[in-house]
Amino acid sequence: MKDTILDRAELFALLEYSCSLPTGTTIGKQWRCDVHAYRKKAIPEDQHEWQIGEYTEDTDPGMVGIRWTWAVDANHSPHRGKRLKLFPAGDASPG
Repeated sequence: MKDTILDRAELFALLEYSCSLPTGTTIGKQWRCDVHAYRKKAIPEDQHEWQIGEYTEDTDPGMVGIRWTWAVDANHSPHRGKRLKLFPAGDASPG
């Protein structure tokens, strides 16, 4: 899975669909999804991992595809050559 590099404001400007998919399957439509949304126990803010969903064209003209990418914080430098997938505690919203 590839990465989408964006800042907190860009991430939280996307609507959240962690437990469903958005209606209106316009090609290019994007949303955010918390990959831990179905956990039974709450997790600390610094352990949330976000993915970006995007509707894409499909080979079947009556269908749409979905591309998933990791949301990677543009304000963090790579750690040992790996991009971070987490938005740290206290930085969970753009405000």
